[in-house]
Amino acid sequence: MLIEAHVYQRLLREIDELPRNIINTWQANKAVRLHCEFDKYADMNMHLEIKNPDGSILDDINYNNLKKGDLNKLYNSLGSYLHLPMPEKVESYVIEKEAISGMLSKLEKIISGNLIVYKVKYESIECSGCGKGIIFTQYYLETHNSIICQNDNCKLEYAIHVKGESTQLSLDYRGFSCHVCHNEIPLPYSKIADGFSFQCSSCSTDFKFELQIRTETPHPE
Repeated sequence: MLIEAHVYQRLLREIDELPRNIINTWQANKAVRLHCEFDKYADMNMHLEIKNPDGSILDDINYNNLKKGDLNKLYNSLGSYLHLPMPEKVESYVIEKEAISGMLSKLEKIISGNLIVYKVKYESIECSGCGKGIIFTQYYLETHNSIICQNDNCKLEYAIHVKGESTQLSLDYRGFSCHVCHNEIPLPYSKIADGFSFQCSSCSTDFKFELQIRTETPHPE
């Protein structure tokens, strides 16, 4: 609960700006990983000095954070102790007190300090498929090749093209007509593959690609 409280306290400060897939992620370690894709400062410690006009320090504020890799290890390791062992392992099951004490000592630092948020700029563009906003940051565009619409009923994938100081999002897709409601379903070419399942956003009809290979060339004699 301590890890979750630490993570969710941070997310709540930007709840109106963050993509919904981050806010709606119930596992704290996954939420941090997604958050770091948009904000490179999301898992960093912060330090703020407030000085008087004469240069003397008036206040010194620290925000103690956990790097996403360390948080993930602690979250999974501590979480493993929340479950009962399998019946065949009950007799040999041992709670490693030293290991737990070591993990708890690493968590002590996030108990003290004050929350400091370095604000980054979140931007949004309208998705061509569903009309909902796709939220991004400049950091995300610089570190990814594509971005997926955050609407769970759409999830169109856009390629990110960086040309000098400008960045463009392009969508190469094929439109399929739903035989039930006649709604056009836009699908990126990258998703058209054997076994890929998708759904009509209008009537929720399910579809699935099934690859068929044919040839007119007969078997050699």
